Amino acid sequence: MEVTPLSMARAYAAFANHGAYCAPIAISAIVDRDGKRLPVPSAHCHQVIDRTVADTVTVMLNGVINGGIPGRTGALMALKGRAAAGKTGTTNDHAAVWFCGFTPNMAAAVWVGDPRGGFAYPMQNVTINGVHYGQVFGSTMPGPIWHDSMEAALATAPVVPFDTITNYTDLMTHATGQGGVNYGAIDIPPPERGAE
Repeated sequence: MEVTPLSMARAYAAFANHGAYCAPIAISAIVDRDGKRLPVPSAHCHQVIDRTVADTVTVMLNGVINGGIPGRTGALMALKGRAAAGKTGTTNDHAAVWFCGFTPNMAAAVWVGDPRGGFAYPMQNVTINGVHYGQVFGSTMPGPIWHDSMEAALATAPVVPFDTITNYTDLMTHATGQGGVNYGAIDIPPPERGAE
């Protein structure tokens, strides 16, 4: 299955939008020669993921960038003074590498691979702009591209925090009193005893 950066960006935008999917629109405004604003096509937004699930994903992906785990793959993608969430990605056999992420007001995805075909030309032992890479990962090339692009695109945008109904502390709560694990609003019950 072929996946495009636009399809990945719009999927991640749904997480930022509390589970509502909006069709991407490349037009931000239309103004006629007299300065009159004309209507922009509708994004036809509709809920595709339960808000609790989308917000839980947002909190978890925020941890990839801004979390406290040393060695996390998205640490270098932290944006100055902004909440951000995202994930690195490397396909099988290094056929392509990705970084997809979002802030409360923008989502973007970066694909790096060989357009001739990733399985025939994987992202291993490649030289790009005079730099040799034994293996390219989501954090080594697409992540920094995502970071720099987002910093520039959001330079004049307001700083907005994530408005999630789930928080990190809820996700890490392990005691439910019944031996299960509580991930915010998603309870995973303990296995039934004697069931085989």
